[in-house]
Formats: sequence, structure tokens, C-alpha cells
Amino acid sequence: FGTRSSLQLGSRPVAAKTGTTQDYRDGWTVGYTPSIAAGVWVGNNDYTPMSDRSAGANTAAPLWNAFMQRALKNKPIEQFTKPEQEQNIPHGVLRGEVPEIKGKWDKTAGVVYTADCPIAVGQTKTFKELHSILFYVRRGNPRGNVPSNAENDSQFDRWESSVAAWRDQHNIKTADNPEEPHYGPSLPEPTCGIENQEDLPKVTIVEPNKTVVTESPVQVTVEVDSQNPIAEVRFLLDGKEIQKRRSDEPYTASFSFDNDFSGRKTLQVLAIAENKLIGRAHRTFIINPDDAPPQVTLHTPQENTVLQPSSFPYTVKVTAKDSNGIEAVDVLYKKEGDSGTRRIGRTSTQSSTAPDRYEVKWDDSPGPGTYEVFIIAYDKTGNFTETQPRQVEIQ
Repeated sequence: FGTRSSLQLGSRPVAAKTGTTQDYRDGWTVGYTPSIAAGVWVGNNDYTPMSDRSAGANTAAPLWNAFMQRALKNKPIEQFTKPEQEQNIPHGVLRGEVPEIKGKWDKTAGVVYTADCPIAVGQTKTFKELHSILFYVRRGNPRGNVPSNAENDSQFDRWESSVAAWRDQHNIKTADNPEEPHYGPSLPEPTCGIENQEDLPKVTIVEPNKTVVTESPVQVTVEVDSQNPIAEVRFLLDGKEIQKRRSDEPYTASFSFDNDFSGRKTLQVLAIAENKLIGRAHRTFIINPDDAPPQVTLHTPQENTVLQPSSFPYTVKVTAKDSNGIEAVDVLYKKEGDSGTRRIGRTSTQSSTAPDRYEVKWDDSPGPGTYEVFIIAYDKTGNFTETQPRQVEIQ
């Protein structure tokens, strides 16, 4: 609700809850301090709806706040007493815990390996089972036995559907964040079945045997060597499946591109054994490469910029553009008198501050001295541009 809401009583600790019924027929606010509790109801006495902005926070809360302010005027500020931690809580959900397991998640193949499985694939991910509380405890007896038929509760389906919708939304929003758990209605069963890397299927991309491609369609042929029977071989182009082959079919695929396309496409091949072990190979193709390097402008720092220690972190701003797209922008520096070059940072993500703008944070001062800062920008077909260095003085 924010620090300026009607539920705030300045520096006085307070607990409060608002409520609104369907069609805005009732607005509620109930709250308390350690010594006084008060509730306010707002509505029409003939049960007709109020306006569509008549939520409890907008109608009842200001009245509740006015009453509490007057009732507590000139009264000492009281602190809530922290309750002792309850012991012997029988169910994990009542302790804020849900079932979970960690494993190496190969999202592309849809397989979870055990965390200690000796394979260099997948990212470590935490999986958590999540349902509504009615799945774990009985409403009438939360400390009793786990419900054997939770779906028999009249409210179960409604509560469960809301939790399921939240699970799906959370997983979509955090799909690229390995630190966030993946929630589901049940836990996966991690597999391994491997003692070392040599047990994995060996995948070799035989054709094409080059990385520069100028003719479409492109025919792909792979060979698979495996100690275990192969269930299927999957071909993915830029993360999207283009072909799937069974073990009794030739391990071939093809992909096409427009004549005027110029850029990169990455092929990944997964050979999945019947025991779920996965071998893989990938190759990035440069398609219809041009010879034109990117256009690059270094905006900050300017020539002879003087930076203080307090200037850091400092934002290096660059404009880079190319008809085939920018693959990466490197920001580098060289200290006067040193032969080595150091990287400040690399980015491939455009900033929203300006068209074709790329920004890199120079987090910490490398120490007093004179430095040359320059940029190397790479396009998606292998061309690059290196800017003239800018001299920077760091105090």
C-alpha cells in the first residue's frame, strides 16, 4: 500500500488488513496496535453496490486511520512482542517449507539429472512442489493427518487453479534465471545412469563440413556412436526443432534461408539414448557473409576525460550498428606503459536509452594513471571494427 497509505500510523507499529466483497458491496479495514483493535465497515444499508472504486483501502481505511490517530493521541508508542517460535509443527507447509529437489536440468532435452551426475550438461536447478494449502492440511484440523482426498474439499479446485496459474506465470517469467526455482505439481525424478563422460553418445556433424554457407537448402548429416541403443536424434536450429529421427531412420535434416539473409544460425544435434543419456554436437554457420564491418561510435568517455575514484561505477556508452546485426561489443583499456590489454566488459544487449546503443559498466577504478579506452564491435558474420583509443586520466 506504500508509506503514505491510510494503513500507516507514522512511526507507530500497527497491523492492518483491508477487504472488499464482490460488486463493491462491502469495504472493510481491521487493524490493531498492541493495546487497541478497531474495525470499520463501509457500505450501503440496502446492500446495493458502491462505486467501482470503493475498495476497503479507499473507503474504510481512511475512517479507520482517523479513529486510530485520535484514540492513540498522546499515547506512548508500543512495540509488538515477538512470539516464541512454535515447536513440533507437524507439516512442512506450516513451517514455510514445500518438497523440493535439486538436479541438473537439461531444458532442451527435458531431462533432469541428479546433482552429482558426472556429465557436463544442464544447469543446476531447484524444483519445488507447490499446491494450495488444502493439498497439504485439513481446514478443520491443520495439525492432523494429511488429507487423503484433498480434492473432496468444496474449495479445493478453486484454490488449486489459482496456485497452478501462479506456478505457470512464475516459471515463464523466471525461465532464464537459474537462481529461481521451477515450481510444479510434482517433483521430477532425476536420472543419471552414467559413471563417466565416455558413456554418453558421441555425435559428429559430418555434413556440411564447413561453417560458411551460401546455398540453400543446407543438408545436414550426422553420425552417432553409442554404447547404448539410441531412442531418437533431434535437430534444433537456433533453439527450435527442425527434425526428429528415430534410430531406424537416417540421421539427416535440412534447413533453408532466404537469398537476402546474411547472419548466423546455430545448429544443435541431440542424440538421446534409451536410458536418457544425451550426446550432443553443435555448429554455428555464417550465412552469406558480407565484407562490411560494423559502424561504431564511442560516446563516453570523451578524449582527455578525467575520472575521480568517486566516478566509478562509470558507464561507457557506444553506438554500434550493422545490417546483419551486432554479435557483441567489447570495451577494453590499456594503461600507459603496459603492454597488456584488459577488458572492461562485453555486452550483446542493446540499451533502451537510444537506438543501437550499447552500455557497459566500468565497475571499479583500476588505479591512478593514464589509460586508452577503445571498442571492438563484432557483427553476426564475423566482421569487426576497432575504434581509435580515447585517452582517459584517472586520479
